[in-house]
Amino acid sequence: MIAFILSSKQIADELTIDFGDISPSYLPLANDYLLNFQIKELKRLCTDIYISKRKIDKPFINEPDVKDFIIKDNLSLIDLIFNILNTFKGDDIIFLYGDTLIKYPAFIPTNKSILFSTDEVKIPYPNWHVLPDDSIMCGSFFIKKELSPIILEKKIKNVNSLIEILVKNSEILKLGKGKWFDFGNFHTYYNSGSSFIAYYSCIFR
Repeated sequence: MIAFILSSKQIADELTIDFGDISPSYLPLANDYLLNFQIKELKRLCTDIYISKRKIDKPFINEPDVKDFIIKDNLSLIDLIFNILNTFKGDDIIFLYGDTLIKYPAFIPTNKSILFSTDEVKIPYPNWHVLPDDSIMCGSFFIKKELSPIILEKKIKNVNSLIEILVKNSEILKLGKGKWFDFGNFHTYYNSGSSFIAYYSCIFR
């Protein structure tokens, strides 16, 4: 099983004022970078970890545990996911959004694809994916290699359509309170950062 951190887009406009033109995984968190906490979680589950990057991105931290996957600067998220599925057809893949940190369960079943979600959030942001059971997709999913060709042949145009396929062909694994941190916009970045520092920084180290 391999992992892909999807971090090739610029952070939200309101965050560039504080942090400049960087990718989400390079956001600062608890005197470190979000990327390093993402890597620590994924290393428990995966043999190899990749991070998608724009050609213009230059590494400014030491990244010995992650491999670069360079893409075109204007590639959409769904096209990026299709690119990865085409390139790594023989692998089971965990996808993690670059602006997301998850404390994954100690055991994750690998006999089926998985959508990670939570029902701890009562009021979702407009860009969050609400699943049919009213839980919130947590910016991470696991795609078995057997499901990849089914997804690829659909020629879908957006991530919403991908989520619909995953809902029909995957298990929804719900995360408990404090297991999902979203850093995708101004409010969630500072709210999640405060919660993380207050309660969980020692767990992720």
